[in-house]
Amino acid sequence: PSTTIQTYDDREAAFSAVTNGQVNGYSNAKTILAAIIKQKGLDLKILDGEIGEENIAIAFNKGQDEALQKKINKALKELEQDGTISKLSKQFFSGIDASYKNQ
Repeated sequence: PSTTIQTYDDREAAFSAVTNGQVNGYSNAKTILAAIIKQKGLDLKILDGEIGEENIAIAFNKGQDEALQKKINKALKELEQDGTISKLSKQFFSGIDASYKNQ
């Protein structure tokens, strides 16, 4: 089927277009969509499936803070392995597990 893609200058305009019936859907990160839908009490549904994967990073000064970087990487690995990241993700992202999954 053919699809027409409409772009918007900001998230509010995109959500407004969906809720006003001007477009059939809106694509964004599940965590963002879930939070806005819950916050605004919108009668919208998040579809199953993934369009893509979004990676989030922590930036460090190049060549500096290597000890801190190692500590953070170790802590993140431990929090992922014991399920803490998944639990916190579900708590703060409207029930969605947005934790990184090692492939």
